[in-house]
Amino acid sequence: MKEKIKLFKDKRGITLLVLILTIVVMLILAAVTIGAINGGLFDYAGKAKKSAENTSIAEKIEEAYLIVQDENDKLTEEEFLKELKILLPNFEIGLSENGEVFDILINGEGYTVDKNGKTTVHGKVEQVKYAGDITKDGTCTGTQSNPYRIECIEDLVAFSKEVCNGNAYADSSGKNAKYVILTKDLDFNSIFSYSNYKAKYSYDSTIPA
Repeated sequence: MKEKIKLFKDKRGITLLVLILTIVVMLILAAVTIGAINGGLFDYAGKAKKSAENTSIAEKIEEAYLIVQDENDKLTEEEFLKELKILLPNFEIGLSENGEVFDILINGEGYTVDKNGKTTVHGKVEQVKYAGDITKDGTCTGTQSNPYRIECIEDLVAFSKEVCNGNAYADSSGKNAKYVILTKDLDFNSIFSYSNYKAKYSYDSTIPA
């Protein structure tokens, strides 16, 4: 009889241990699930929402393009921008004609419309820090390992003005030259090449209303 009681007690101990381990595993799984929801599902939902917004705006752009094209012999920046502001009120919009396409910024998101009215979504267009300063607030020293940086049209214009004003980026003997790097292709006709798209209109005569 004593042996049976002892065995019964051992089984109770094992059962309690299994219960504790089960609870621990469930808590771990719950934590993993919550983490997946916060880091995965919510992130996916955010991306899906942004994609839907971009698609909706792209449709408005194409609609504006067709309206202006039907009403005018030649599609101009001014007329296109005017129609975009009607269809997309309360949005900050910048637009530039770049060859056979129009480059458009809407609340910091980039879009391109071709001559057939087809819109391409580029996503977020980041502004350049310290635009107009190729030293980037003194963080670039002009050495070969840490050259001055031209990252946007504002930087290029500032660099050009310095050269025109006599800055040879070298000492009087022509030695100890400074190094300058162009980080990407720049196009004066595209607002995507500017840190602040409004700066484009200070370099040409096209100023949208």
